[in-house]
Amino acid sequence: MKSVILFLVLIVSTQVSLAQQKFNPYSGEWETVRPGSTLQYNPYSGEHEYAPRDARPTFNPYSGQHELESRDAEPTFNPYSGEWSMEPENATLEFNPYSGEWEFPK
Repeated sequence: MKSVILFLVLIVSTQVSLAQQKFNPYSGEWETVRPGSTLQYNPYSGEHEYAPRDARPTFNPYSGQHELESRDAEPTFNPYSGEWSMEPENATLEFNPYSGEWEFPK
């Protein structure tokens, strides 16, 4: 039983450590980001946002907006916010303690 609990704790701590909080000085907000993400300019929205290094503007047909995301991104639904965003296939929701919202890391 102890080994099962230890295993679950390790899995949860590993999942949490995959994402990190970074401050976006352009928006004035804390964002949940994947390791290696950099602050980039999105010419379609006119905003700076964190995105993977290989990001390119990708059209999201559900939101009608271009989002900076890697080439393997696909529209993914966030049941907490009720919004669609472009995310990689293995993206998992992370809790942002600064905004109090569940979001996909950028």
